[in-house]
Amino acid sequence: MLFIRTDAVASDQELEAPMFLSRLVYFSHPVPLGNADVTDILTKSYANNYLENLTGALFYNGSWFVQVLEGARDIVTQMFLKISADPRHTGVTLMEFGTAQQRLFAEWEMRYIGAGPLQEAIIRKYMPAGFDPTVIAESAAMVRLLRELADATPPDPSPRS
Repeated sequence: MLFIRTDAVASDQELEAPMFLSRLVYFSHPVPLGNADVTDILTKSYANNYLENLTGALFYNGSWFVQVLEGARDIVTQMFLKISADPRHTGVTLMEFGTAQQRLFAEWEMRYIGAGPLQEAIIRKYMPAGFDPTVIAESAAMVRLLRELADATPPDPSPRS
């Protein structure tokens, strides 16, 4: 099931032209995943996003996925429809979908952010009780958190991680 927060989607006027740079933010609950599943998600994300000129970040801590996608509106929409139908997660909730002035994750086709002590310390600044994307009312705060996590997390060996 797909949930869309009422403040998540930009107006029709704002999204009229397909070439506008758009940003989409969602969260979901993963089904139990192994390392091979996560590797598969990342490998496909890097390749697809490179081909489609998408950038973004993916946070995964075993309990939550949070992802930011940036690119042309029509491509972001198509990718989100694929993502939301993926059986590897449930409760997909759209936090934001609208125009963006600039890419905030331009360095990465898909920046992977896993869980660890460094990430936990940063998360506690935003969510003292622990990571729970449902407690962040504004998607801009989630984007700031993901950007801070992306900057602080050492790169993994994957391309352009």
